[in-house]
Order: sequence, then C-alpha cells, then structure tokens
Amino acid sequence: MREDEFFYKQPELLFLNDLKSELHSEKPYPFGIRKLEDNELEFNGLFFDKNFPDEEGLLDTIYEDVEKFLKICGIDGNKYPIKTIFKKTDTFEEYCIDIKENEIIVSAGDTEGIRRALIWIEDELIRREGPYLPMGVIKKAPHIKQRITRCFFSPINRPPKNEDELRDDIDYYPEQYLNKLMHDGVNGLWIYTRFSDLFESSFIEEYGKDEFVAKRVEKLTKVIAKCKRYGIKIYVFAIEPIALSRELGKKYPELVGGIAENQHSICVNSKFGKEFCYEAGKKLFQTFPDLGGYIGITYGERVTTCGSHQATNCPICKEISNGERLAQGVNALMAGMKDQKPDADLVSWTYAQTIHGWSDESVEEYIERMIDGVSTLQNFASHGWNEQLGKKRLAIDYWLSFIGPSDLFVSTAKSAQKHGKQIYAKMQVCCSHEVASVPYVPVPGNVYDKYKAANELGVSGVMQSWYFGNYPCLMSKAAGDLAFEDFSNGKDDFIHRLAATTWGNTNAKTMVEAYNLFEQAYKNYPTNIMFSYYGPMHDSVVWQLQLLPKNNQLARTWQGIDPVDGDRIGECFVNGHTLEEVITLSNKMVELWKKGREIAETLPIKTEKQRLELSVIKALEILFEGGRDVLKFYQYRDLLGKNIDAKVQLEKMREIVLRGIEQSTEMIDIWKNDTRLGYHSEAEGYKFFPEKLEHRIAQLKNLLETEFVEVERRIEEGKYPLEYYLGADDGTKRHTMVKGSLENSEWTYFDDNTAKFRMAYDEEKMYLEFVSPNESYFLINPEFKMMTPGPALIIKKNEQPALTVQKRYHGYFAEYGDIELSKWDCTTIEDENNKTHLIVTLNLKESDWEGGPFKFCAKVVNTEVGNGRIPWTNPGEFVPRLGRFIWSTKELGWIIPEK
Repeated sequence: MREDEFFYKQPELLFLNDLKSELHSEKPYPFGIRKLEDNELEFNGLFFDKNFPDEEGLLDTIYEDVEKFLKICGIDGNKYPIKTIFKKTDTFEEYCIDIKENEIIVSAGDTEGIRRALIWIEDELIRREGPYLPMGVIKKAPHIKQRITRCFFSPINRPPKNEDELRDDIDYYPEQYLNKLMHDGVNGLWIYTRFSDLFESSFIEEYGKDEFVAKRVEKLTKVIAKCKRYGIKIYVFAIEPIALSRELGKKYPELVGGIAENQHSICVNSKFGKEFCYEAGKKLFQTFPDLGGYIGITYGERVTTCGSHQATNCPICKEISNGERLAQGVNALMAGMKDQKPDADLVSWTYAQTIHGWSDESVEEYIERMIDGVSTLQNFASHGWNEQLGKKRLAIDYWLSFIGPSDLFVSTAKSAQKHGKQIYAKMQVCCSHEVASVPYVPVPGNVYDKYKAANELGVSGVMQSWYFGNYPCLMSKAAGDLAFEDFSNGKDDFIHRLAATTWGNTNAKTMVEAYNLFEQAYKNYPTNIMFSYYGPMHDSVVWQLQLLPKNNQLARTWQGIDPVDGDRIGECFVNGHTLEEVITLSNKMVELWKKGREIAETLPIKTEKQRLELSVIKALEILFEGGRDVLKFYQYRDLLGKNIDAKVQLEKMREIVLRGIEQSTEMIDIWKNDTRLGYHSEAEGYKFFPEKLEHRIAQLKNLLETEFVEVERRIEEGKYPLEYYLGADDGTKRHTMVKGSLENSEWTYFDDNTAKFRMAYDEEKMYLEFVSPNESYFLINPEFKMMTPGPALIIKKNEQPALTVQKRYHGYFAEYGDIELSKWDCTTIEDENNKTHLIVTLNLKESDWEGGPFKFCAKVVNTEVGNGRIPWTNPGEFVPRLGRFIWSTKELGWIIPEK
C-alpha cells in the first residue's frame, strides 16, 4: 500500500496551547468606550451573592470564570450583586434573569440553569461593549436538551493507529478546554470504546480480559467526574453488542443467529442472546454510575444484533420484521441499563437506514416498539435532495453546506412524535466531510436553518460532531445558543447577536454581511458524497499535480495515510456531477467567499479571537481556490490529452501550477500564526503544515522543469502531447476490440485460464461476451472517460435480470444507477458444449465512449472457491474505496479499438 511520507512526520499539536489557554485573557474590543443607552442599566462593580444550593460545588467553575471575566473587563467590585437562588422550573437548564436597578437575580431549578444564565450575562456584556444590561426579565429554556460533541484531538481508537484514549496517560480534557466547551453550550461528550474493553461477561469469557481494562475504567471514571464540574456528561459511544467472529460464533452457538459480513450476529431471540445484552447494559452503568448515557450505532456501521442488517439468515428470527428485530436488540440493552439506572439515556443511531432504503412503515414500527428511555438518532440531511445548477443532487452522510432535513428524517421525527419517543439529530455544526482540515466553517446561517427545522420537528437532542467538527468556535457557540432560541426575531438578528460576542455590536453588522456571503458561497459546495470523500478541498495546498498521467487513486480525505498525488480526478464527482459542473460550483464558491473575506477585512482586528477568525476565513478561501484549480488543471489535461488546442491548454496548466506555488506559500504564513489549520481529527494528524507545503512547492517547481518541458517539446515536434491517451503501454494487459462481429474477435483469458471474454463494436453498439465453465459471475468497471470510474456492473448466469448495477453504500444509488443500467442489455446463449455465453451490449449513443482507447476492469468471481475474485489483468493491491468495489487501479487494462 502506498503511504504518504508525511503521515509519520507530523509536527507538534501546537493548537493545544490555544485549547489550554485562558478563555478570558484580554478585554473584548470594543469595550467600555460608549455611553449608556436608553433601556439599559449600568453595572460597574459587580460581585456574587451565592445563595443557590450546590453541595457538590458544580458551580465553582462558572463562578470562577465570571469573576475573572469581570476583573479583566474592569467591572468587578462590591456595588451590584449577582444573586443566584433556587426556584423550581419546568425544564432542566431553564433559567430566569431579573435585571433590576441595584441587583441582578439569577434563578433556576438546577445548577445547569444557573450556569447557562451566567454565561448569557457574560455574552450580553460583550455584545453591549460595556457594563450594560437591558432592564427587565430574561427567561430561557432549551428545546435541544442534549448537545453532544467529542474531543477534538483524542485518538479515534480505529485503524490505522488504533490508539485508545482510555489506555494512555494523556489528559485530553484540560480545564480551559472544558471551560470553552461549557461556554459553547456543550453538555455532553462521547468517547468511543468497546464493551469487551470495559467489563467482563458471564456469557463470553474473552470479555474484560485485556490488561488495560482496570486502567480504562479508572481513567473514564476520572473523566466523568472532571467534566461534570463543567456541566458536561460523558456518553460511551460504541457499536454493541458487536457480532462474533466465525471462531467465537462456533464457541458460543447459544448466542448467535444469522451470518452477515462473515460474522455471527447476536440474536436476542436465542437462548442467551437477550440475557447477554441485558447484562451488558446493566454492567455498563454498574461500572460507571455517573455515566451520562450510551450512544450506539444500532443499524449500519458494523453487524451487531440480527436487526442490524437488512436481510437475515437467522433460523430463529428470520420471520420477524426488520423494525421489530432492531427494536428487540435495543430494548434488551436498555432493559439492563434501566434496572441499574432508571434515568439512563440510550441513544440508538440508525445510521444506515438512509442507505438501505428503509420504508417509512418499517421505521415507524421500530420506533413504536422501542421501550421508554430509548431515543432514536437519525442523520438530519442524509438521503436528502439538494438542487444545484437546476438538477437534484443526493446528499448522503453528514452535510453542513446542505440544510435538510431529508424526507427520511422528517418521517422518523413524525413517527417519534406520534408514539411519544425522543428524536435526536445527527448533524455537523462546525465542519463536515466537505472540508474538515479547518477547525470550522463560518456559516452560522446554515446552523440556524438546521436548528429551526429541528425545533419544528420536536428534536430534543443533537449529536453535533463526528470525529471532526468539534473545535470550540463561532459555530459551536451558535449551536449552543440556538438550543435556547425561540426563532421569533429571524436569522439576521440571531447572527448579529452571535457576531457581537466576538466583534461587539458596533462591528457585528459588517460581520453579518460577511457571514451571509459565506453562507451563499458554501451552499455551492457540490452535494456529492464522493466529492467530500475524495475531493481536493481539504488539502488542495499540498495536492501534487501530474501533467503526465499516472493513474494514481485520489486520497481519502478522512485519512492522512494516502499520498495526496492522485490524478484520477473523476473519482471525486461520479454519481451526480460532471467535471464541468463541479468547476462551475467551485467558481461560485470562490467568488462569493472572496467578497465576504474582503468585507471582513475592513474591520479593525484588536483581539486574538478576532485574528484567529480571520485566519480561518483566509485559509478557506485559499483551500477553495486551490481545490477549484486542481479540478481545472485536470480539465485542461484532458483536453491536452485529446490534442485540442494543446498549446493553449498547456499554458493554462502552467498558470495553475504557478498559482499553486503561491497558494502553498501563503498557507505557510497563515499556518505559522494559526496551528489549528490543517489538523483533521479523524485523520489524527495534519493534512497540511509547513514542511509538507514546502514539499509540494518543490514538486510543482520540478514539474515545470521536467514534464512541462517534455510535453512542450512533443507539441513543437508535432507529436501527440500525452501518449497515454493513445493507450500507451503502461505495463498492463491489452485487449483489441474489433470493429464488426464478435466472431472475428480473439478471446482474452482471466488468470484462472478458464473464464474468458472478447469485445467488438459497430456504429451503434459495443458488444462484450463472457464465458465460464463453472458457476461463476463477472464484475466489470469500464472507464470510457479517462481517469473517471464507470459503472460497476454485475453479470450473472441463470438469474433475472442477468445484468445489474452495483448500488451498495455510496456507489451508484437512486436513479443514477438506473439511468446507467438502462444503457446496457444482456442475453445468454448456450453453445454445443453446454457452456453459457453472456452477451452484454451497450448503446453507444447513450454512452460516454468517445471512440478511443479506454481502461477496463473485469473480474470473474468463482463461487466454488470461496468467492475468489480473479482479474483479467495482473492482480493489484486491494484498496478499500467507499462507494466502489474493492479493487486496484493496477487491475485496469487497456481496451484498444480497432480502426
């Protein structure tokens, strides 16, 4: 497997200095320079009169914080008391602030209401730029009661590093980091782990035997207690009860049901399956009595119970419906949790219902059968449709640029309301897969629209980040404030109040104008999950461009281990956009973002908080511009490869390379003053930093001195600019596609020397013939557009239809696959030796083939030898690619059409 040389050469996490730094270290600007206005009261000389009962001292953190804030602002003293008192309320965290001439009375029914009220007072003093508050009564209560995020820099406990934050001695929750999260309204943090790493089981002896179990329990207990002092609960996040391996399934047959993905699912209708789940739920809260709750992916990410995958071959529960099977597994866990802790919170994340196309009826059945205490967590935008450039685009996974909610979320929320169950929304409020190499994207209007819709649907909790999108910032502050917002004054008023907490009321109007432009810009981000997973916006400033085609796969944006040198640009926009469309959308994004940045730069920058916000704005402009330029570079290379205005295309590409050098150089200067930039939490490292940026600069300079010189020489000599486009021999196998009849074509054998195929074409159709002597089937991936994956087709004997298109996960889905499949046809013919010939035809008028050589991947899958996939070319290194079959670009051979 190719690896990025910088994956193991990472700089220090210097942003930790920012996270650990005091929240209040300098006076807000502007502050204390204006006069008292009508309907305001002046409070110069504030102090606390603490009367709220607080035996655990949970409010000490916020009292200390406010006292420091008042002192730095120069408005502390002994003249005006802030009285905190107990007063019963209807809702947890609800509070009342009574602002009188000589005192401020803060009342709530719990410590967290007092905490939220005191933070509101701090914010309002900053907004009003002095010791001024509005006369009268302020009452607020949250409609989003659980606001859950994750540590920005703790290990993810997944490959490739597999490091566990509960196993080491690092403190991932410094006091001031928690203070910042507290001010942003966060009241929950999730930590990923496994039940087997935390406690023993009466049913599976392997559970709880790891040498680090005691250390994990001790550390998690300490983290729970530490975070509690800031009003933050800890949630264990896991995928449980995780299915058993084939080996363990044989050892514990009394637990298991069906087999999926080569694992034994836990059947809660089996002899001990239900008891096993009950015990696990109970032990979780026995081990951690102060745990806030449990969040589990109950459908999708991995196999757990029989209800966690759509189809089941379980002999016990195969007749039970999907909705009931899924509810049974969740209820078994919840029963154990409730017996140990009656107010235990179990959040069931049905992640893959959006992908596997659950019907509204099945979703409702699942929700109806959930027992009390279980909340369902659904992706807010996933499987929603967004219109861009006059076409509907399908949103899968998490989106900040696309608002939602999707139809699936709406139907889930309505089912929850109907049956009196809690509904949580899975959102991204700081950043998402679209661009996660920055701490946040400043588009608070998007979050406003999401939370307004969530409020209307009765959402009571939000999981507002994945491994990324969780840095305390403008956007997480927006989410925290929106949890208490009544939406009566409109979006601009809210954004003005939010902006004023950084810029003061004097400058907030200007920033609202900038934020509105950023919002308009960001909505042009291509709504295409492949663009988020493989596109150039995360790390365009270190993307190594290739003039001579290399056929390198694009790097996974959520990983740091892949080399960022891919030139197969079509991998990032298939299934929904063309290259021209993503360039058009990127152009709009860059133009509008630039206008917003220019407006923001008109303001005086006086505080560190303001300076850091501007650095994020500038960095995003460079990333978006650089990403747009990567796309354009390969658009021009394709035209160059076809020998269309070769000199013009080469000069345009040269300009992009020169600008790329400037972009990387500019990012070095920005990074040195803001080391948050470039860090990607799921990748567990920096996507870009000075050394890697300098390496890219050197690569681009070398490109100008070598490959550009070579191609320029070829053009001057009248040769074809890029031989690759002529089907140049690059070490892979080649097959000649005859013009005429298949009977005139020679056979090419797969590596098993039994299966074979041949190809031909005429003016109207392309013909492919496959034959195999056993019960095999075929997989093909034609690439008619250079460097752009084509459809993944499955060709099977003795099945109707014989030809289907792969629609798994993020591959061809919805009508995209159906449209692609409509171009193809398949018939079967039996020969005199009783062999089945599969004749596949393609309507050329509807295809993307332009008549020249193209790349082609074909495999025969021998079902008699364990589904072994045998390619017709040299087997390559298999690389998992979300949205595609597992294959390597080395398995692409050349199809050379006969002229």
